[in-house]
Amino acid sequence: MSPATDDDRRREGMNVRRQVLGGAHVDAASAGADEFTGDFQDFITRYAWGDIWQRPGLARRDRSIAVLTALAAHGHLDELGMHVRAAVRNGLSDSEIKEVLLQSAIYVGVPAANSAFKVAQRVLADVHAGEQPASETDKVFDADKSVDDIADGSTVLIGGFGNAGQPWELIDALRHQGARDLTVVNNNAGNGEVGLAALLKAGQVRKIICSFPRQKDSQVFDELYRAGEIELELVPQGNLAERIRAGGAGIGGFFTPTGYGTALAEGKETRTIDGRGYVFEMPIRADVALIKAHRADVRGNLVYRKTARNFGPIMATAAATTIAQVQDVVPLGGIDPENVVTPGIYVDRVVRTQVQPAPVKEQA
Repeated sequence: MSPATDDDRRREGMNVRRQVLGGAHVDAASAGADEFTGDFQDFITRYAWGDIWQRPGLARRDRSIAVLTALAAHGHLDELGMHVRAAVRNGLSDSEIKEVLLQSAIYVGVPAANSAFKVAQRVLADVHAGEQPASETDKVFDADKSVDDIADGSTVLIGGFGNAGQPWELIDALRHQGARDLTVVNNNAGNGEVGLAALLKAGQVRKIICSFPRQKDSQVFDELYRAGEIELELVPQGNLAERIRAGGAGIGGFFTPTGYGTALAEGKETRTIDGRGYVFEMPIRADVALIKAHRADVRGNLVYRKTARNFGPIMATAAATTIAQVQDVVPLGGIDPENVVTPGIYVDRVVRTQVQPAPVKEQA
């Protein structure tokens, strides 16, 4: 019998959803819900899982058969992969899943069935292996291991706009690793005594390239700079973003009016183009980029969350090695390709970290 109230449906639906799809998948979907998608996730939980999947007319294994057929017919391959796993949890054997797809082929057509068979074969192999194939997990690292090979003297791009999108755990791992004489590229020069500021305070940064070095809580940088213990290259924010983008795009440099006629143009080539003065800026490329995204799949495809995105996408393209700190790592196919911002080809290592609030400066 279906639950009587919406609250009952939601509670029972979440239980059934976790039983059929697995806790990791449901947790990832729930964590990814926002103001725009939250109502839809709630609708699915209450009515698809809390009502339809609990009706007495069919057993769960029979419902899985119906779902596999429908998804194969419509070519929803990501959903199909998810429900092949669900079918196994609901008691279908490999041979039964094969027969379902073979029967469906008569009605859905050979091309659709061919795609469905490929997805099912891959997913079943993963299920029986007990883990994703090595080729699909070799980008997943723990934080300390991910930064282990960053050498002294490296140039490191670090994402973040102030505290927003700053990869705290990766920076802490680099601080513990101990690489020194680093050149760091960031929008700022650290806040308080945490994250990037802690890296500066540890004496590991020789030079910083940034747009806004001084803020009310930039005391670590201020003290180091006044003592002559750190070098600063000041770059206007738009120029900084474009220099990084140019580095990732393989562009040899560009002319910009920003900074022309100021101290920032000293020693650089200048030109007058259509009556306006321009200064030439060189691209920025780095040995390593440390960035923060919201979610990754096992191949390193990334999606971001709101303003935490900032410099991350362009930094990922402009480094020899890109390391992404994320909240969730999902299986291949767990991210809609239309939502991918940074393709996995630009990401070398993925580190899943626990969600923690940004550090708050203690009040005196």
